[in-house]
Amino acid sequence: MPYARIMAEYFFYGTLMDPEVAREILGRPLSGCSPAQGILPGYKRVCVEGASYPAIKLDPDHHVDGLVVSRISELEAFRLKRYEGSDYDVLSLGIQVL
Repeated sequence: MPYARIMAEYFFYGTLMDPEVAREILGRPLSGCSPAQGILPGYKRVCVEGASYPAIKLDPDHHVDGLVVSRISELEAFRLKRYEGSDYDVLSLGIQVL
């Protein structure tokens, strides 16, 4: 199945902030995605019981630090969805690039 080169921005706040993990999933270095520091206001990072990765939940008194990555292709978006699993949602949340 051919994939278009539609480019999008994503916010990585957990395991995908690790350059080696991101490279494994995306199929290219994280540095090729122009990573920039960013924050997600109104949420907090929480531990997922029995898991080695975090989740985020609404909390108006907190923010989540992470990476804003650019130029994610449709194929890479598919790979991210597969890596994250069935509970993975892509939302537009008002990320602030620092």
